[in-house]
Amino acid sequence: MLSKLKQLLLLFRYLRLKLDKRIHLNGFVSMCPNVRILLEKESKLVLGRGCRLKPGTVIYVKKGASLIIGDNTSTGHDTEISVGKYVTIGSDVIMAPYTYITDSNHRFDLQDKTIREQGMDIGTVEIGNDVWIARGSMVLKDARIGNRTVIAAGAIVSKSFPDRVIIGGIPAKILKELR
Repeated sequence: MLSKLKQLLLLFRYLRLKLDKRIHLNGFVSMCPNVRILLEKESKLVLGRGCRLKPGTVIYVKKGASLIIGDNTSTGHDTEISVGKYVTIGSDVIMAPYTYITDSNHRFDLQDKTIREQGMDIGTVEIGNDVWIARGSMVLKDARIGNRTVIAAGAIVSKSFPDRVIIGGIPAKILKELR
């Protein structure tokens, strides 16, 4: 049983999330200690019913961007999700520790400007339902992950993949089709 103090702290954290107009909770969300949510102006974060944000998770949604996470999805500890425009993560997605998801990359093609001055090349990321993202995987700009897909540990995903496959490697490729 949780102590009264822990129950009050959980209630306070939940109410704080509910009161922020940029955050939409579709039911109870479990947020462990040391979770950081950074939302810039005009950004939007949607968390589905039963989401679980584990310790060390960092969510950064930039100005005007949207992050939508479906029901019963959980992050692994030390997961980072960075959104420049639009990222959607389906329901029943399991992220192992050290998962990294981003929809943008630094530009570096202009020779007369520093990389810092060139800004970002922004796309989108879509992750389907019932996906397992194994330890240390990266899902990068313009990735599309189908439903019921497994992303092997350490994979770097930067393109589209269909439903019901196991993908892995650098860059990720289909390793096996699932029935």
